[in-house]
Amino acid sequence: MKSRYSIALVLILLGTLFLLNNLFYLNLSVVKILLAIGFISFGIILLSGRKISGFGDGTLDNAETIMFGSAKSHARAGKMQETFTTIFGERTILMERIDTTEKHLFVNSYFAECTLLIPKDMPITIHGKAVFGEVNMPDGNEVNFGDRKYSNQAEPNAPSVTIHAVAVFAALKCRLI
Repeated sequence: MKSRYSIALVLILLGTLFLLNNLFYLNLSVVKILLAIGFISFGIILLSGRKISGFGDGTLDNAETIMFGSAKSHARAGKMQETFTTIFGERTILMERIDTTEKHLFVNSYFAECTLLIPKDMPITIHGKAVFGEVNMPDGNEVNFGDRKYSNQAEPNAPSVTIHAVAVFAALKCRLI
C-alpha cells in the first residue's frame, strides 16, 4: 500500500516539475504539457484509491476509471450516486438498468470519447461542462467551452436522474435510445 502512495507522489511531483518548467520558461511544448497533465492525473487517481482499468477492451461494469482502454459500462440500480471517469480512452455507458428515482451520475471525460445511452422515457437533467471539448445534448445542442443545461421533464421538481457531464479536451455524447 505504501508503494502505491510513493509512486503516486512521485508521479504528481514529476508532472508538477514538468509543468512548472514549461510554464516559467515559456517554451510551451504541447506534448510536454499534456505529459505533465497525464502524470498529475494518474498520480491523483492512484492517491484517491479508485478502481482503475485500462490497457484493454471489454465490458467493465464496476470500473470507475478507464485509462488507455475502451469499455462498455452499465449504470447500476440502487446506487444514489455513481461516477464514471475516462482518461485517454473510450467508453459507452448504458443507463437502462437504473430506476428513475433521485440519482446523480457523474461522467468525466479527459482526452477521451464517451457515449451515454439514455432510455427515451427516462426523466433526466443534464448539466454539461466543457473545456476545449464538447458535450452533445440529446436535443442536438452542444457546449464546447462553458456549460449548458438540458432537461426533458415537464415538471421541474419531479424525481429524475441528474447527469453531471464534464469534457476536457474530449467528446461526451448523450443519446436517447
